[in-house]
Amino acid sequence: MSKHRLFKEGIFKEGSLESGNPILVGSKCKSCGQIYFPKKRVCPECMTIDEVDEVELSRRGKIYSYTIAYVGPLEYAPYAFGFVELPEGISIFTHFTDCEPFEEKLKIDMEVELTSGKITTDEDGTEVIGWKFRPVKEG
Repeated sequence: MSKHRLFKEGIFKEGSLESGNPILVGSKCKSCGQIYFPKKRVCPECMTIDEVDEVELSRRGKIYSYTIAYVGPLEYAPYAFGFVELPEGISIFTHFTDCEPFEEKLKIDMEVELTSGKITTDEDGTEVIGWKFRPVKEG
């Protein structure tokens, strides 16, 4: 069995990966209400320090923009990445998965849902797990 580690600790709600329904965790400024991902200690909007609450982010959003990379490490290329807008008013940079051929299956404004998966592999063979989005299945 291969070893795993998270891309960054604290990005997923505890236990949500194991349940198969990952939930991203962001922060919400108590002063101005701005939401951020990943979590921040300092609010870039109002510069309040350490006055944030942890918030669960929506699992669904819409593709704002994307591109397809055809050049890169053979294990990854081609791959699609871009930005997903969440209902909370934030955009998250992400890789897209479960959507090949990309040119046919990805569209601006299409609904996508959060999933998790391997982002890369460390030198020691540890798989690095992060967030990804995939098209919402109809039906």
